[in-house]
Amino acid sequence: MVHYNRLGYEIKRDFTNFLIKISKGLKRPQQKFLHQMIYGFLAGNKLQLREIARCLKENITLKKTIDRLSRNLTAFDDKDPLMNNYLTLVK
Repeated sequence: MVHYNRLGYEIKRDFTNFLIKISKGLKRPQQKFLHQMIYGFLAGNKLQLREIARCLKENITLKKTIDRLSRNLTAFDDKDPLMNNYLTLVK
């Protein structure tokens, strides 16, 4: 018998642990932004900010969520530590 609740919990836990490892050295808001963006990619299967915002299912308007994601995406400039952490983890 498959326990879907447990399986979902384990997938979410593994996803969060992976993101914690690759975002080491980033500030907390950047870590949260990265988590939300990657979750949106995976859940929505699309790369448009509108679709990512819909997948987040927040209690604020869709426009406000899109504006926040857009603003954080424009300000995100820590690609080097992120890639170094990812490559270290993959090795």
